[in-house]
Amino acid sequence: MYVRSIYSKIDGHWALRADNKNCKDLKVEFKIADSAYVNPNDEHLLKEIDQKPSNFYFIIDAIGTFKLYDTKGDTTIGSNSGEFVTEKILVIQKIASENETLVH
Repeated sequence: MYVRSIYSKIDGHWALRADNKNCKDLKVEFKIADSAYVNPNDEHLLKEIDQKPSNFYFIIDAIGTFKLYDTKGDTTIGSNSGEFVTEKILVIQKIASENETLVH
């Protein structure tokens, strides 16, 4: 499944969520499969994402699969309701504000 999503800190936890005001309640863990393809131009941004800078948002265009959890609020995942396992990262954009205009 192709998704465009925002990866940011929400309520003290990092989560991937929809880039759509109608779907703000979907907050999922962002996982990258070991065999995932990452655009070479964006590899440095993955390292930045690992640092989890709270003053930036990352817009991620990726292909992968969703898995929704049966119970919401598991202590290991905070308030996230599932996970998105990325098989291919097409583009990562770093923005300073959620309201900043996207490149696409």
